Amino acid sequence: MKAGDVEKASEVLKKCEHLSKGKNARLANEFMLSLYASMGKKNDVFRIWSKIKNNGKVYSSSYHSMISGLEKLDDIDSVEKIFAEWEENHVYFDIRVPNFLIAIYCRKSHLDKAESIIERLYQSGKRPNYRTWDHLALGYCSNDQMEKAVETLKKAILASVPQWKPLIRSWASCVNYLQSNGEAKREKEIKRLLEERGIFAKGYEKLENYIRNGKYGSEEFNETEEQLEETG
Repeated sequence: MKAGDVEKASEVLKKCEHLSKGKNARLANEFMLSLYASMGKKNDVFRIWSKIKNNGKVYSSSYHSMISGLEKLDDIDSVEKIFAEWEENHVYFDIRVPNFLIAIYCRKSHLDKAESIIERLYQSGKRPNYRTWDHLALGYCSNDQMEKAVETLKKAILASVPQWKPLIRSWASCVNYLQSNGEAKREKEIKRLLEERGIFAKGYEKLENYIRNGKYGSEEFNETEEQLEETG
């Protein structure tokens, strides 16, 4: 695949299918879903998905792999159908599945759809978690809805768990927005919330100084941001 020989990779992958048996079959099939999707082999993706469903109980990890594969194929209609299937059939609730769909909607700028998923979570008695709000905050930032982004980032921080860090891009965009509008009080509030949860890292402080000195989006800012994302 890395060499660009998709057909040869596909031949080898079909051989692998005959080896996926027993207790490791599910994990193998989920991995093959991802590989076939990377090759653009949509028919094979659905063929493996049928195989997974025919083997009995379908785990959340399989739904996650299928949704991820369909996103690679840019088939959002099928993503929504698979998610609806998960909503109807799941035995144990796994917030990672709706969170993944929310992240996809945010990347596609379908913020109304992302918001509707969150509303459905509440209606079903489930609660969004810090990752839910983090994905939505980044979606708002990417679509220049900064007031919503700031308030959603706060929700992510308040719902956070130890060792979590907010997405650097959304955090930096919110801080830049507040500093640019002279809203020091709200900026300090975000920093305080992060510090109270022990997640205001030194790297964040460095980025904060860049923003304060008018270097948001500069080459050195972007390099530092990339380094934090790689280590975070």
